[in-house]
Amino acid sequence: IVLEDLRVKNMSASASGTVAEPGRRVRQKAGLNRAILDKGWHRLELALTSAARYTGTTLVKVSPAYTSQRCYACGFVTEGNRESQSVFVCKNP
Repeated sequence: IVLEDLRVKNMSASASGTVAEPGRRVRQKAGLNRAILDKGWHRLELALTSAARYTGTTLVKVSPAYTSQRCYACGFVTEGNRESQSVFVCKNP
């Protein structure tokens, strides 16, 4: 099983800022935080870890950097590989 090593705690950090420098778009960030936390990614990871341990399956966490732009076959990374959310075409020369 391969999972992205997402830092959910960092992704859902507050945008409120400080008294001297108040945050911007705090309401939008609060909505995003709610959506991230509602998905239950951490709970899914815990359940998969438990199931993997029980069945003897290996669970691997990979860095989330460029995972949507990296070709799984050759490893080539470029922004152009991802033509849209659902279309991926390797542009390796």
